Amino acid sequence: MSNQGSPIKKFLLGIDENDLPDEVDEVKPQSNLTQQKSLGYQSSYSSARTIADVLSVIGWLTVVIGVFSALALASQGSSFDVFAMLPGLGLVISGLFMVVAAQVTRAIVDNADHTREILSLLREKA
Repeated sequence: MSNQGSPIKKFLLGIDENDLPDEVDEVKPQSNLTQQKSLGYQSSYSSARTIADVLSVIGWLTVVIGVFSALALASQGSSFDVFAMLPGLGLVISGLFMVVAAQVTRAIVDNADHTREILSLLREKA
């Protein structure tokens, strides 16, 4: 891999791209939780994270309930009725929207936390 760092990396590190070792570009990313534990990092949005996690679980449960109800409603008659599945499919779609909302909330919280970390690094450097 070439030794070309991004402009942001060069700015934050304050070094020339020729001074970067090859290992900097080849570091494997860690999971968000692993990074938080290894850096002693504590989010100030713990309630938002908890609410997003709960919303995600409720969303996935809604998806599962929607699938089972759609199949149960469709097979009630003597033939397979597609229109009877619509309420169940509505639940599936609603559940997926809940999961997406939870993931967007989580992304916003992560972005705010990481922006705070970048700001603290820049203040230490100045």
